[in-house]
Amino acid sequence: MNEAADESRCEAKMSNGLQCTRRTQTGCKNCGTHQKQVDRGGDRLELTLVTKNGIDHFVDLKTGVMYKAEDVMNNNPDPSTID
Repeated sequence: MNEAADESRCEAKMSNGLQCTRRTQTGCKNCGTHQKQVDRGGDRLELTLVTKNGIDHFVDLKTGVMYKAEDVMNNNPDPSTID
């Protein structure tokens, strides 16, 4: 896991209401995942991390669409979906 010290932690709140534990991206107040949500504006994804067949994926809580974790973490503007 990519847990960060308090002064460099992402400012976003996770779906459980706790502050995200990831490090901020350079020049941002959020980690890559949460910054991506900010960048999308009105098309914001509400993601939660799930494990399917031993592999981590992100699921949009609004739509149920599952995204490839690597794409989300790399801030890919068009992350691959998982069936």
